[in-house]
Amino acid sequence: MYDTAEKYIIVLEPQRSPYGYYLLTAYYLNMPGGEKKIKKMLKKKLNEVL
Repeated sequence: MYDTAEKYIIVLEPQRSPYGYYLLTAYYLNMPGGEKKIKKMLKKKLNEVL
């Protein structure tokens, strides 16, 4: 997930139950051009998880 207001990338992993997720990591985009790179990647994302 990408938090646009705070400029954080959040990585989650699904739990065994279909109702929850584990937080794997979250990090701040502090490098120049990082936000631009993420927005470019989001344009290429799949509409549906396979």
